Amino acid sequence: MVPVIADDVHPQQVLGPSAPCARSSVGLDRAAAKAAFNDLLDERRYNKNQLAFIGLVIDYLTEHGTIKPARIYESPFTGVAPQGPDELFAPADVEHLFEVINGLVNAAG
Repeated sequence: MVPVIADDVHPQQVLGPSAPCARSSVGLDRAAAKAAFNDLLDERRYNKNQLAFIGLVIDYLTEHGTIKPARIYESPFTGVAPQGPDELFAPADVEHLFEVINGLVNAAG
């Protein structure tokens, strides 16, 4: 039986310490991932490749639930940016990208 979790309840409150494992097996809600990266999804500010890169990060989080920051320097991310996000984004944006990723990872457990 899968517990029903209200929108304002963190999974760890219901599932306890196993929440990171449970989250990685079910992924992260797409809307939650998109919301976390909202600042980096501005179509007026970022180009097609930048948006595609953030889209891949969101896809990965949706499927896996969490991501280690070093993972974005590997495939499939290198298909858009062979040298990683530093190739696509200004240093401040790369820093913000890692802040968002670290925030999501820390929230997972």
